Amino acid sequence: MTCKEIIENYLRENGFDGLVNTDLPCGCDVDSLFPCECEGSDCQPAYRKVCEECNNHSDCDSDCKEFGECFCLSKAKV
Repeated sequence: MTCKEIIENYLRENGFDGLVNTDLPCGCDVDSLFPCECEGSDCQPAYRKVCEECNNHSDCDSDCKEFGECFCLSKAKV
């Protein structure tokens, strides 16, 4: 089993939608992990949300402005 498979299994088993790295900022969907080829460096489990649901944009990736959705760090899925 690869690291990518372990991370994907964890995300799915725990109901996460993908990963986010707010330092870069970037986020990726569980179905297409690591498009940046970084293999999860400093990434955290996240939920995909519509921008209006994001209370703290510092916890989100930069997709909000361009796509209307983003990956956010959160304790619960909305």
